[in-house]
Amino acid sequence: MHLRMKSLPLTQGDISTFQEKEEQQEVFAKLLVFAQQAEAIESVEKAKEMVKGLNLPKSWLKKYITFKPAPAKYSHHPIFWTPVIEVSGFGWESGQESDAHTHTNLYKNGFSTAVIKILEGTGVNQIFQQVGESELGEKLIVGCQAQELKTGEIAIVHPGEIHVFGNKSDSPLVTLHTYYPPLGNLTADERPKYRIVG
Repeated sequence: MHLRMKSLPLTQGDISTFQEKEEQQEVFAKLLVFAQQAEAIESVEKAKEMVKGLNLPKSWLKKYITFKPAPAKYSHHPIFWTPVIEVSGFGWESGQESDAHTHTNLYKNGFSTAVIKILEGTGVNQIFQQVGESELGEKLIVGCQAQELKTGEIAIVHPGEIHVFGNKSDSPLVTLHTYYPPLGNLTADERPKYRIVG
C-alpha cells in the first residue's frame, strides 16, 4: 500500500515559526562557540574581541531587552550562563544609572571582569577610587575616569574596580554585559556601601 501525503499550503504563521526556529538554532550555535572560547580566555583583549564578535540578532535579543521607568535603575535579563561566563541584556531609560559597585564573582573568592558592549544608544562608564571610609562604614569614593561609549563600542571594568554605568543621553540605551567568572548574588549586608564625594 502506498500512502500519499496531502500537501497543504504554508501560512504566514508557519513561515514565521520556521524562521524563528532557524534563528534560534543559529543563536544557540553562536552561544555554544562563545562558551567554548570562554573556557580559554587568556586576556582582557581576548575577551573584548570575543564580545565584539558576538552579534546576536536584534529580533531574538528583543525578548531579553525591556525598560523600566524610574525609580528603577535599569532593566536586566540574563541571557546565557555557564560556570565560566555570564551574558545579560540591559535596558536603560534616559537618566538611569547604576549605583556604585564592584563585581564580586560567583565563588565569592574574588572579582569578575565585565565587558560591556553598546548595542544601541550612548552610555557612560565612570570609574572611581576609594579615598576613605565614613564613621558609618561607607566607602568614600571619587571619580577618576569617565568614558562615553556609542553603538558598537566596548567598556572594560577590571576586577575590583568601582564603577557606575548609565545613560546620560535623551534616548534609550541597550547594552550587552559579559562577566567572567559569573557574578555572585550578594545579600544587602554583604554588598559594600559607597558614597561619592567627588
